[in-house]
Order: sequence, then C-alpha cells, then structure tokens
Amino acid sequence: MGFFSYEHSPQNRYFGIWYKKISSGTVIWVANRETAIANTSGVIRVTSRGIVVSSSQSTDNIIWSSNYLRSVDNPVAQLLDSGNLVFVDGNDKENFVWQSFDYPVDNFLPGMKFGYDLESGIDRYFLPYKSDDDPSPGTYIHRIDHNGYPQLILWKDSDTEAYYISDLLSSSESAITRLTLTPDGEARRLIWNREKQDWTLILTLQVTDCERYGLCGLNGVCNINTTPRCQCMEGFDPKVPEEWAAADWSNGCSHNVQLECGNGDGFMRSSGCLNDCNCTAYSNTDIRDGGSGCLLWFGDLNDIRGYSEDGQDLFVRMAASELIEVKLQVRQDLDLPLFGFTQIENATDNFSDDNKIGSGGFGTVYKGILEEGSEIAVKRLSKDSNQGVEEFMNEVACIAKLQHRNLVRLLGCCIEEGERLLIYEYLPNKSLDTFIFVSNILLDHEMNPKISDFGLARIFGEGETQGSTTRLVGTHVIFESDNQHEVFRVIQIGLLCVQEYPEDRPDMSSAFRMLTSNDALPVPKQPGFFSERRSQPETDSSSRASTLNTISVSFLSPR
Repeated sequence: MGFFSYEHSPQNRYFGIWYKKISSGTVIWVANRETAIANTSGVIRVTSRGIVVSSSQSTDNIIWSSNYLRSVDNPVAQLLDSGNLVFVDGNDKENFVWQSFDYPVDNFLPGMKFGYDLESGIDRYFLPYKSDDDPSPGTYIHRIDHNGYPQLILWKDSDTEAYYISDLLSSSESAITRLTLTPDGEARRLIWNREKQDWTLILTLQVTDCERYGLCGLNGVCNINTTPRCQCMEGFDPKVPEEWAAADWSNGCSHNVQLECGNGDGFMRSSGCLNDCNCTAYSNTDIRDGGSGCLLWFGDLNDIRGYSEDGQDLFVRMAASELIEVKLQVRQDLDLPLFGFTQIENATDNFSDDNKIGSGGFGTVYKGILEEGSEIAVKRLSKDSNQGVEEFMNEVACIAKLQHRNLVRLLGCCIEEGERLLIYEYLPNKSLDTFIFVSNILLDHEMNPKISDFGLARIFGEGETQGSTTRLVGTHVIFESDNQHEVFRVIQIGLLCVQEYPEDRPDMSSAFRMLTSNDALPVPKQPGFFSERRSQPETDSSSRASTLNTISVSFLSPR
C-alpha cells in the first residue's frame, strides 16, 4: 500500500493497494482515481473521521478521504492480508467503520461483497479504468440492478448488457484469485500461477448475440436458436419493415392493433394486472425452484429473450380483436355470436335496476330487448367468479353444446370491457321457486320447465358468494363404517398426487400400487394450491411486485 505512478504518466501520483510478493504491477484498488496528485509525492493521514490523502502537509489540499461522518476516539487504519484497507476504532477493531472492499475499482477479490446492502445503503459495484494507465472511471459499470427483480448488469454509457457471473470461490483455499473488468468491458477470472510467477486466465465471460441489451428493439424477441435472431412477439409487426428485413432491428416492433384501455383488452391467459391500463405484461417469477410472486412490465418491452425450452411464460396485453385463441375458436367451432358490450348495455338500459329480474350463480340477471325486438336475459357474472377469459370461454363452449328442449338456450356471450356476460333466451314466467323450491328451473310461455344454472354455481347456497362453500361436491354416498380406512387411504393418495413440487408426486405406476396394496403411505406435503381459513380477512398488500392467485378451493369431508 502506498503512492505509485503509471509508466506512461509518471507525473501523476495515486494512493492504492497492490500485491506485494507476486506481481508488483498489479494494482487492485485506487483511492484518488478521479483526481491524480500532480508533480508531488503526496501525503496520507489518519484522522478521527477517516483516512485522508493530500497533495501536501496542508489540510487545505485534500485530494481524497474516506469521509466518515462521525469521529472515533482511537482512529486506526490497517491493511488486511485480504487486500482490504479498513478504518476502525482501536477500542473496537472487530467492527469496521470504513473499508475499501465497500468501494471496489475493477477487481473482485475473495471476501468481497457485491450488490446493494439494504442495511447500510452501500451499493457495491465495479467501475473499470478508462485505460490501462488512467484509473479514472471508464465507460463501463458492472452492478446489480435492484430495481424490480435483481439482475447482474454491465452498463456501457446508456446501453446495458446482461452477463452471467460464475462463483469466485476457489477449490484451493491457498489460491490467489481475482475477477477483473477490463477497460473494454470484458470480465476475466484470473488465478496466480506460482510456478510461472504470473497471472493465468482461467475464464472469460462469453457474450452471445442475445446478451447484447435490446438487440431486437422494443417488443422484439431474441433467440439464438433461430435465423434471423430477432422476431416480433405474436400480435406485433416490425415498425420499419425495410430495416427489419435488412437485419436492422433497432426500431423494434409495435402492436398490430392499438390497445384501447377498458374496451376488451386482455391477455392470452388471465392476469392480475388486467385492471391497470399501464401494465403491458406480466410473468411469474422463476417457479422452477419454488419461487412465487409476479413480475409486472409497464410500457414497451425491451430485451426479451426466447428459449426453445425451460423458459418462463410471458403474458402480453393484447387488444380485444387480437385475442385470436378465444374469439376465432368460438366462432369456428360453435358458431356462437359474440355480442358487443355497448349493444348489451343499450338493451338493458345500462343494466338498470328496473330490468333486474334475479340473481344467483355468481351473477345478476337483467331483462333486455335487442334492437330487432328480441327479448333476452343477460347474466352479468360478478367478480367473485374469479374466471379469466380462457376459463369463461371454456365454460361457454360446454354450455353451448348442450341442446335440449328442457334447457335454457344460450344465445351468445360478451367479453368486452372486462365483463363476463351470458345472453340467454328470455323466459317470462320466472322460476319454480315461486311455486315450489328450485331456483334454477325456469318456465317459458307455456309453463315448460327449463334448467338454467350448471356446474359449480349450483353448489353455492343462498348467501354464499365467495370462493368457498360448505356444500359437498359430487354425488352423495353413504359409506359403511368398516370402509372408513379405505376412504382415508384414497384421500391420502390423492393428496400425494397434488403436492406442490412435481418431483414429490408419485407416478402412475406408484399410485396404482398404492391403491392396490396395503403398504404404508408417506405423509403428504403441502399441496400446490393451499388455502387457510382465517378469522378475519387480511389487508391487501400495497406492493406492485407481486399478486396473489385467486382460486376457489372446496374442503371435502367423507360420509
């Protein structure tokens, strides 16, 4: 440790740290890297507030200081064998007041920490040299971006490039190793070779095309397994087709159809950020290792990378007319009309209470009259149904295929404006509960009975509107008392098959053996979808970093 100069600029002096016995030319840390001491040797002092580098004995010519805000009674500066320069109170040497490892330059040494420290507020990152003889900060910066989901990023000016960094721990405790970032932005892992008395390069981080930040522009996807590398996401087209065809992807892609917030926009699958018009995409965090939560994107998407396998699903907001999987499949397979929300709103006089004719089965029913004079019954599903577009359309497809003279005929549906509307034929004579007790059997003009609600809607009793019910799902069966053991065994096998992690679940052959033998069964772990009963509802989190799955869980008990 001391003052030194570089070969091509001997007039400039710097205070720094270098290896003593192995390579006198390898500097690992520089204090006054931004301000050199010109034409003088320099002075180093230890004060009650830290370490100070000056160009002379005068306290007015301070070039650099560790700048500790509070003073200590017994100030001590010490260079540790690890290469860490520390400032401590001599009465408490175990606690470092300041250390050079918190302010790295271009070398990552064993024992260093990297990234943002939430407790101290220190952000540890690397700023390589401007050139080999100029230690002032260059054009690159290597740091962990802690905004949103943490990423290891290499910045160059205003551009970014993402890299993977390997573990720096050496298999040999006595090995001297370091990770350095060159002025050209190349990360190198080196180890000291005692026989050759020189540094040996053991790793250079390789960069593929897709690791160049934003190579494909906004809303473009880069995939190293395709030619050309860049493609627009589904539902997007190149902004400048001529440039895109010439492999200039910088302008990226744009929506085929512009988004209209609140006018039927949606995702290819259901989403918790659909109600936020600024949210353009979302994805689960890495669930392969048991992660949870949700990542949200706002504005155009940049630096999207495609994978042939083992990737994560990304759900992108699309205009209503672009939700091809929903609309075209319904029209081609079922020939079922899709009504516009405005059309239904006009037919029901803006869902007037005067037109309200009933409620139940997750929704309220309104009478309406279409422009051509046809009377309809519109069932407006409530938010408690917890259905996305795909689940809703699957149920519509099943109902539409059911045709019977004693079933209420489904005329169509509507999925615009974030609504879930079912349009039925209107039956004027209300339901049988007016006369007997069954609320889902309606009567037509000739008093013929027709069934309306189906499926899970029928397991909810009066006053039960949330995603849980005390009613039994399925056929009621009375078991003999001596079969109780078999019932519990089947339930336990079922719980083994729905454990959260796939590797914990038995395969089909194992499940078959469990069902046909009396061998002892393992204890099931937590299922993939797990709900707890609470005495009071919890307060919703205000964080935008994650959302909770809204699921319905029925708790079963055998008879």
